[in-house]
Amino acid sequence: IAYGEKPDEQTLQRLATDSGGAYYRAQADSIAAVFDQIRGIVDRDYRITYRRPAKVAPSSTPVITVVLDISGSMNSSPSSSGCDFRIEKAKDLLRDFFGRLPAGSVVQVFTFASSVDLIQVPTTDPARLRHSLLDVEANGSTETLDAARAALASLESIPARNRYLLFITDAALQLASDAQRKDFATVLAALKERAIRCVWVGMVPTTEQAPFVDAAKQTGGTYVVSPGTESMEKALNSLQQTLAEKAAGNEIALEVLIDKPDASGKPHLYGGNGLFPLP
Repeated sequence: IAYGEKPDEQTLQRLATDSGGAYYRAQADSIAAVFDQIRGIVDRDYRITYRRPAKVAPSSTPVITVVLDISGSMNSSPSSSGCDFRIEKAKDLLRDFFGRLPAGSVVQVFTFASSVDLIQVPTTDPARLRHSLLDVEANGSTETLDAARAALASLESIPARNRYLLFITDAALQLASDAQRKDFATVLAALKERAIRCVWVGMVPTTEQAPFVDAAKQTGGTYVVSPGTESMEKALNSLQQTLAEKAAGNEIALEVLIDKPDASGKPHLYGGNGLFPLP
Protein backbone atom coordinates (compact mmCIF):
# COMPACT_ATOMS: atom_id res chain seq x y z
CA ILE A 1 0.00 0.00 0.00
CA ALA A 2 1.47 3.32 -1.09
CA TYR A 3 0.20 5.79 1.52
CA GLY A 4 0.80 9.46 1.98
CA GLU A 5 2.16 12.16 -0.31
CA LYS A 6 5.55 10.71 -1.35
CA PRO A 7 5.60 6.92 -1.15
CA ASP A 8 8.06 4.91 -3.26
CA GLU A 9 5.37 3.78 -5.67
CA GLN A 10 7.77 2.35 -8.22
CA THR A 11 9.40 0.03 -5.68
CA LEU A 12 6.06 -1.03 -4.19
CA GLN A 13 4.65 -1.81 -7.62
CA ARG A 14 7.72 -3.88 -8.47
CA LEU A 15 7.49 -5.79 -5.18
CA ALA A 16 3.82 -6.51 -5.81
CA THR A 17 4.56 -7.80 -9.30
CA ASP A 18 7.57 -9.90 -8.27
CA SER A 19 5.71 -11.51 -5.37
CA GLY A 20 2.46 -12.13 -7.24
CA GLY A 21 0.71 -9.76 -4.86
CA ALA A 22 -1.33 -6.60 -5.27
CA TYR A 23 -0.52 -2.88 -5.13
CA TYR A 24 -2.79 -0.17 -3.77
CA ARG A 25 -2.49 3.64 -3.67
CA ALA A 26 -4.22 5.21 -0.70
CA GLN A 27 -4.72 8.55 1.02
CA ALA A 28 -6.31 9.34 4.33
CA ASP A 29 -9.74 9.59 2.77
CA SER A 30 -9.45 6.30 0.82
CA ILE A 31 -7.49 3.99 3.12
CA ALA A 32 -10.65 2.49 4.62
CA ALA A 33 -11.89 1.50 1.17
CA VAL A 34 -8.51 -0.11 0.39
CA PHE A 35 -8.69 -2.21 3.54
CA ASP A 36 -12.23 -3.27 2.64
CA GLN A 37 -10.90 -4.55 -0.70
CA ILE A 38 -8.07 -6.40 1.02
CA ARG A 39 -10.46 -7.91 3.55
CA GLY A 40 -12.50 -9.35 0.70
CA ILE A 41 -9.42 -11.10 -0.65
CA VAL A 42 -7.88 -12.50 2.53
CA ASP A 43 -11.13 -13.46 4.24
CA ARG A 44 -11.28 -17.26 3.86
CA ASP A 45 -14.30 -18.03 6.03
CA TYR A 46 -17.24 -19.50 4.13
CA ARG A 47 -20.48 -21.17 5.09
CA ILE A 48 -21.09 -24.10 2.76
CA THR A 49 -24.45 -25.81 2.35
CA TYR A 50 -24.14 -29.37 1.06
CA ARG A 51 -27.00 -30.55 -1.12
CA ARG A 52 -27.05 -34.18 -2.15
CA PRO A 53 -26.99 -34.58 -5.94
CA ALA A 54 -30.26 -35.43 -7.61
CA LYS A 55 -28.48 -38.02 -9.75
CA VAL A 56 -27.57 -41.11 -7.76
CA ALA A 57 -23.83 -41.70 -7.61
CA PRO A 58 -22.29 -45.17 -7.65
CA SER A 59 -22.94 -46.93 -4.36
CA SER A 60 -20.20 -47.52 -1.80
CA THR A 61 -21.87 -50.80 -0.76
CA PRO A 62 -19.44 -53.70 -1.31
CA VAL A 63 -20.37 -55.95 -4.23
CA ILE A 64 -18.63 -59.33 -4.32
CA THR A 65 -18.66 -61.82 -7.17
CA VAL A 66 -17.58 -65.29 -6.08
CA VAL A 67 -16.38 -67.60 -8.86
CA LEU A 68 -15.94 -71.19 -7.65
CA ASP A 69 -14.23 -73.95 -9.61
CA ILE A 70 -16.37 -77.13 -9.43
CA SER A 71 -14.42 -79.21 -11.94
CA GLY A 72 -13.92 -82.92 -11.30
CA SER A 73 -10.58 -82.50 -9.58
CA MET A 74 -12.30 -80.55 -6.80
CA ASN A 75 -14.04 -83.78 -5.74
CA SER A 76 -11.17 -86.25 -6.08
CA SER A 77 -10.32 -88.50 -3.15
CA PRO A 78 -7.28 -87.97 -0.90
CA SER A 79 -5.54 -90.72 -2.83
CA SER A 80 -5.12 -88.19 -5.66
CA SER A 81 -2.28 -85.89 -4.78
CA GLY A 82 -3.48 -82.65 -3.18
CA CYS A 83 -7.22 -83.25 -3.67
CA ASP A 84 -8.97 -84.53 -0.52
CA PHE A 85 -12.59 -83.76 -1.54
CA ARG A 86 -11.93 -80.02 -1.59
CA ILE A 87 -15.37 -79.07 -2.91
CA GLU A 88 -17.17 -79.77 0.37
CA LYS A 89 -14.51 -77.94 2.38
CA ALA A 90 -14.73 -75.00 -0.04
CA LYS A 91 -18.52 -74.87 0.32
CA ASP A 92 -18.24 -74.89 4.12
CA LEU A 93 -15.74 -72.03 4.04
CA LEU A 94 -18.02 -69.98 1.77
CA ARG A 95 -21.05 -70.60 3.99
CA ASP A 96 -19.10 -69.31 6.98
CA PHE A 97 -17.83 -66.33 4.94
CA PHE A 98 -21.36 -65.36 3.87
CA GLY A 99 -22.45 -65.29 7.50
CA ARG A 100 -19.62 -62.95 8.52
CA LEU A 101 -20.07 -60.30 5.84
CA PRO A 102 -21.05 -56.75 6.87
CA ALA A 103 -24.80 -56.19 6.69
CA GLY A 104 -25.91 -54.97 3.28
CA SER A 105 -23.06 -56.55 1.32
CA VAL A 106 -24.19 -57.64 -2.13
CA VAL A 107 -22.94 -61.04 -3.27
CA GLN A 108 -23.45 -63.14 -6.38
CA VAL A 109 -22.08 -66.62 -6.99
CA PHE A 110 -20.86 -68.31 -10.16
CA THR A 111 -19.66 -71.88 -10.50
CA PHE A 112 -17.65 -73.15 -13.42
CA ALA A 113 -16.49 -76.47 -14.82
CA SER A 114 -17.38 -77.49 -18.38
CA SER A 115 -19.80 -74.53 -18.33
CA VAL A 116 -20.31 -71.38 -16.29
CA ASP A 117 -23.47 -71.05 -14.19
CA LEU A 118 -24.85 -68.18 -12.14
CA ILE A 119 -26.23 -70.06 -9.14
CA GLN A 120 -27.11 -66.97 -7.10
CA VAL A 121 -28.09 -63.58 -8.46
CA PRO A 122 -26.95 -60.53 -6.45
CA THR A 123 -28.43 -60.63 -2.97
CA THR A 124 -27.81 -59.27 0.52
CA ASP A 125 -29.37 -62.33 2.19
CA PRO A 126 -26.75 -64.69 3.72
CA ALA A 127 -29.36 -67.47 3.98
CA ARG A 128 -30.00 -67.40 0.24
CA LEU A 129 -26.26 -67.42 -0.42
CA ARG A 130 -25.71 -70.45 1.78
CA HIS A 131 -28.67 -72.23 0.21
CA SER A 132 -27.28 -71.62 -3.29
CA LEU A 133 -24.40 -74.00 -2.50
CA LEU A 134 -26.65 -76.85 -1.41
CA ASP A 135 -26.75 -78.73 -4.73
CA VAL A 136 -23.29 -77.79 -5.98
CA GLU A 137 -21.31 -80.86 -7.04
CA ALA A 138 -17.91 -81.12 -8.71
CA ASN A 139 -17.69 -82.65 -12.16
CA GLY A 140 -16.29 -81.82 -15.59
CA SER A 141 -13.43 -79.82 -17.06
CA THR A 142 -12.34 -76.25 -16.24
CA GLU A 143 -13.46 -73.33 -18.43
CA THR A 144 -11.32 -70.66 -16.79
CA LEU A 145 -11.58 -68.07 -19.57
CA ASP A 146 -15.39 -68.22 -19.78
CA ALA A 147 -15.61 -67.92 -16.00
CA ALA A 148 -13.42 -64.80 -15.98
CA ARG A 149 -15.47 -63.27 -18.79
CA ALA A 150 -18.72 -63.93 -16.94
CA ALA A 151 -17.37 -62.37 -13.76
CA LEU A 152 -16.23 -59.26 -15.60
CA ALA A 153 -19.57 -58.85 -17.39
CA SER A 154 -21.52 -59.22 -14.16
CA LEU A 155 -19.45 -56.68 -12.24
CA GLU A 156 -19.43 -54.19 -15.11
CA SER A 157 -23.21 -54.02 -14.97
CA ILE A 158 -23.32 -53.01 -11.29
CA PRO A 159 -22.82 -49.27 -10.53
CA ALA A 160 -20.69 -49.53 -7.40
CA ARG A 161 -17.32 -48.20 -6.27
CA ASN A 162 -16.36 -51.18 -4.09
CA ARG A 163 -16.45 -54.19 -6.41
CA TYR A 164 -14.60 -57.40 -5.62
CA LEU A 165 -13.85 -60.58 -7.54
CA LEU A 166 -13.03 -63.71 -5.56
CA PHE A 167 -11.80 -66.31 -8.06
CA ILE A 168 -11.26 -69.80 -6.59
CA THR A 169 -9.76 -72.67 -8.60
CA ASP A 170 -7.50 -75.69 -8.43
CA ALA A 171 -6.56 -75.55 -12.12
CA ALA A 172 -3.60 -73.18 -11.85
CA LEU A 173 -5.31 -70.77 -14.29
CA GLN A 174 -3.97 -72.86 -17.11
CA LEU A 175 -5.26 -72.01 -20.60
CA ALA A 176 -5.04 -74.30 -23.59
CA SER A 177 -3.82 -72.00 -26.37
CA ASP A 178 -2.05 -68.74 -27.09
CA ALA A 179 -5.34 -67.28 -28.30
CA GLN A 180 -7.03 -68.09 -24.97
CA ARG A 181 -4.12 -66.67 -23.02
CA LYS A 182 -4.35 -63.47 -25.04
CA ASP A 183 -8.10 -63.22 -24.41
CA PHE A 184 -7.55 -63.89 -20.71
CA ALA A 185 -5.00 -61.07 -20.55
CA THR A 186 -7.61 -58.77 -22.11
CA VAL A 187 -10.09 -59.70 -19.38
CA LEU A 188 -7.48 -59.08 -16.68
CA ALA A 189 -6.69 -55.65 -18.12
CA ALA A 190 -10.39 -54.77 -18.13
CA LEU A 191 -10.73 -55.80 -14.48
CA LYS A 192 -7.89 -53.47 -13.54
CA GLU A 193 -9.19 -50.62 -15.69
CA ARG A 194 -12.59 -50.82 -13.99
CA ALA A 195 -10.99 -50.81 -10.51
CA ILE A 196 -12.39 -54.22 -9.61
CA ARG A 197 -10.43 -55.57 -6.66
CA CYS A 198 -9.41 -59.13 -7.50
CA VAL A 199 -8.41 -61.96 -5.17
CA TRP A 200 -7.00 -65.02 -6.95
CA VAL A 201 -7.15 -68.19 -4.86
CA GLY A 202 -5.25 -71.25 -6.05
CA MET A 203 -5.54 -74.65 -4.43
CA VAL A 204 -2.31 -75.71 -6.09
CA PRO A 205 1.28 -76.42 -5.02
CA THR A 206 3.50 -73.38 -4.71
CA THR A 207 5.44 -74.67 -7.71
CA GLU A 208 2.35 -73.81 -9.79
CA GLN A 209 1.75 -70.34 -8.40
CA ALA A 210 3.19 -68.39 -11.36
CA PRO A 211 -0.16 -67.88 -13.18
CA PHE A 212 -1.73 -66.58 -9.97
CA VAL A 213 1.16 -64.18 -9.41
CA ASP A 214 0.73 -62.95 -12.97
CA ALA A 215 -3.07 -62.57 -12.67
CA ALA A 216 -2.67 -60.56 -9.47
CA LYS A 217 -0.03 -58.37 -11.09
CA GLN A 218 -2.12 -57.68 -14.20
CA THR A 219 -5.25 -56.81 -12.20
CA GLY A 220 -3.53 -54.96 -9.37
CA GLY A 221 -5.00 -57.54 -7.00
CA THR A 222 -3.74 -60.21 -4.62
CA TYR A 223 -3.24 -63.97 -4.71
CA VAL A 224 -2.96 -66.86 -2.27
CA VAL A 225 -1.95 -70.45 -3.09
CA SER A 226 -1.70 -73.72 -1.17
CA PRO A 227 -2.31 -77.37 -2.08
CA GLY A 228 -5.41 -77.57 0.12
CA THR A 229 -8.15 -75.15 1.16
CA GLU A 230 -5.83 -73.20 3.49
CA SER A 231 -5.32 -70.58 0.78
CA MET A 232 -9.06 -70.15 0.39
CA GLU A 233 -9.57 -69.78 4.13
CA LYS A 234 -6.81 -67.17 4.31
CA ALA A 235 -8.25 -65.20 1.38
CA LEU A 236 -11.78 -65.22 2.82
CA ASN A 237 -10.58 -64.04 6.24
CA SER A 238 -8.54 -61.24 4.68
CA LEU A 239 -11.42 -60.07 2.48
CA GLN A 240 -13.89 -60.22 5.36
CA GLN A 241 -11.57 -58.06 7.47
CA THR A 242 -11.18 -55.54 4.64
CA LEU A 243 -14.95 -55.28 4.19
CA ALA A 244 -15.52 -54.95 7.95
CA GLU A 245 -13.02 -52.08 8.20
CA LYS A 246 -14.67 -50.22 5.33
CA ALA A 247 -18.12 -50.73 6.84
CA ALA A 248 -17.00 -49.43 10.25
CA GLY A 249 -16.34 -45.91 8.97
CA ASN A 250 -19.20 -43.38 8.78
CA GLU A 251 -17.23 -40.58 7.17
CA ILE A 252 -17.52 -39.41 3.57
CA ALA A 253 -14.65 -38.03 1.52
CA LEU A 254 -15.44 -34.47 0.45
CA GLU A 255 -13.44 -31.93 -1.53
CA VAL A 256 -14.28 -28.22 -1.77
CA LEU A 257 -12.91 -25.93 -4.48
CA ILE A 258 -13.57 -22.17 -4.43
CA ASP A 259 -12.90 -20.04 -7.48
CA LYS A 260 -12.70 -16.45 -6.24
CA PRO A 261 -11.30 -13.64 -8.39
CA ASP A 262 -9.16 -10.96 -6.80
CA ALA A 263 -9.77 -7.22 -7.05
CA SER A 264 -8.28 -7.11 -10.54
CA GLY A 265 -10.47 -9.97 -11.74
CA LYS A 266 -7.63 -12.50 -11.83
CA PRO A 267 -8.96 -15.95 -10.83
CA HIS A 268 -7.68 -17.61 -7.68
CA LEU A 269 -8.53 -21.22 -6.83
CA TYR A 270 -8.63 -22.30 -3.20
CA GLY A 271 -9.36 -25.83 -2.04
CA GLY A 272 -9.33 -28.38 0.71
CA ASN A 273 -10.46 -31.93 1.37
CA GLY A 274 -11.05 -34.33 4.19
CA LEU A 275 -13.33 -36.97 5.72
CA PHE A 276 -16.58 -35.72 7.26
CA PRO A 277 -19.40 -37.51 9.14
CA LEU A 278 -22.25 -36.36 6.91
CA PRO A 279 -25.73 -37.64 7.84
